[in-house]
Amino acid sequence: MRNDAANQGAVCALVCRQLDVARDLATLSIAHLREGGYDRDLLGQAFNVRAEAQLLAGELEGAHADLARQRIYQPGQASAHWLLGLYHYKRGEHAEALASHALAVAQDDKFAPFYDAAVSLDFLYKQPVHVDWADDMGEPSNIGAG
Repeated sequence: MRNDAANQGAVCALVCRQLDVARDLATLSIAHLREGGYDRDLLGQAFNVRAEAQLLAGELEGAHADLARQRIYQPGQASAHWLLGLYHYKRGEHAEALASHALAVAQDDKFAPFYDAAVSLDFLYKQPVHVDWADDMGEPSNIGAG
């Protein structure tokens, strides 16, 4: 049975920039998957999300270690190549960043945004929205009334 709730929660936290929550949920997922007979894809995803959270938090070496672990479970994952390129870009290693970016784009052209324009994988996710359930008078709206 696949249970990716912790991974999905980690992605939601990541998109909302709750980086500590994203790291904690990804770490929980990794521990759970390692203890209970792991699913290679889910484990790779958890390392990928935790690496992205670390990159956004400026924890480059932790991110690099998680990306290395991620590639063990999902060696051809375009997102991991893209994130590895971001790691190199942040370190000023532009040739390595270009090489990783090229690998990601060769696998999937939706990874075309370069690191000077994209600091995370946000371009893959729908952006969070704010819903105002009250009308202009501060009262609950009559949504669906008819």
